[in-house]
Amino acid sequence: MKNLTKNAVKEAAEHLIEAFGTTTTLDVKNRLRQQGFQALQAEVSNLMDTLTDEEQWRFNHNGRYRVYRFGPDSNDTFHKYLEQGQRFWEILASGKEQIINEGLIGTIGQMTTTKYPTNRKTIAQSKKVHQTMLDQGYSEAVDQRLPFNLRQKYATYLDQKPLKYTIGFFNVQAQERLAAEITLENNQKTNGYILQSKNAGYDLTWNLPQSQDKLTRVLKNPSTITQDPGYDQKQLTGEKISVSRVFNQQEKVIQTFQGFTPTSLPSLQVMELHLENIYKIDIWFESGSQISLSKFDLDIHQELLPVARQILMQAG
Repeated sequence: MKNLTKNAVKEAAEHLIEAFGTTTTLDVKNRLRQQGFQALQAEVSNLMDTLTDEEQWRFNHNGRYRVYRFGPDSNDTFHKYLEQGQRFWEILASGKEQIINEGLIGTIGQMTTTKYPTNRKTIAQSKKVHQTMLDQGYSEAVDQRLPFNLRQKYATYLDQKPLKYTIGFFNVQAQERLAAEITLENNQKTNGYILQSKNAGYDLTWNLPQSQDKLTRVLKNPSTITQDPGYDQKQLTGEKISVSRVFNQQEKVIQTFQGFTPTSLPSLQVMELHLENIYKIDIWFESGSQISLSKFDLDIHQELLPVARQILMQAG
């Protein structure tokens, strides 16, 4: 005869409640004996009382016996990530659904989904499978990938090779220089240049894989980016000029003048970027597909930037 355990009582009771809607300590005891357990009525009753508190079961009295049933279904979540050698194994149980993701470390792996009639059953079965994997030599590890929900959401793109990123920035502090013909107060004209400080918006494009390292540095920079971000194309999307300073060819400031006429296209001298001021990231893939990540739809730190960084890793 096998020694009685709380887990054996729990499994027997859950089986009977799932099959018939309710159960009693007598029914549980009889099932345990059929399974080869040394089950005494008093011991089964004590363990059922303990499980009722732990699992939030409900009961009512029917003569000599208590009649047990499940309480409201749980809203618990069970999530574990394991590794063994070069392989990983992950399980997520929530909302009556069990998802197992497994494969070689560094790949997205394969996902299988199993549905159960209750979330309670989902959690219980998932814990059993998790223990089986531990028994097989897997051990818990730190998952370096995107969170499970994001890997599910963006699965279509996480195994594709990106070819180009266009990032839209707003509130960019910029300074431009342009050559100009300046009309002085006495109507004389002289050559010089203009320095314009402005608040602007830009769409900056990086071509991959050649500009991957430059873009990686930009997307990982937590502070203001003042050095050359190394983009391949630039498009102005809006601007508000705040200050214009006029200089003659001898680099001296002209304080009073009537106006000026640009004689060259503006040359960008300074550009200050910050990741907080990204409003979109458009990504094109080798397959011809495209994805647009918008700050107005996604949390920039929890989703937009992590997804963009993860996809960028696939460019090399």
